[in-house]
Amino acid sequence: MSASEHLGRQFNFYPAKPYTPEPDYPGDKPKEQPGIHLISNDKGFMKWHPHTGEILDVFVGEKDRRQGIATSMLKEARSIAKEKGLAVPKHSSKRSNMGDAWIKAQRGKR
Repeated sequence: MSASEHLGRQFNFYPAKPYTPEPDYPGDKPKEQPGIHLISNDKGFMKWHPHTGEILDVFVGEKDRRQGIATSMLKEARSIAKEKGLAVPKHSSKRSNMGDAWIKAQRGKR
């Protein structure tokens, strides 16, 4: 059994909450900004934009990398998003070298 199969639904999901900072001046309307969706466990986390679905951040601890954990998080996040009618997470066009490597590894497993 691979790490991604073993992890299954062992992730915590934290939906985005609206973020409304204090207005700049008395009488101004607060500036509402969306929060982020977050899925995590003790191995790592993934954050995505609540409206576009763009993945904003992915982290897996160094000793736990290359075991399918990030891919498992992505699959679980996509499943949760579909169940709850949220924007489905998708890869960003702005990514690190590690993000590019992750995408290439996913494409090779299809």
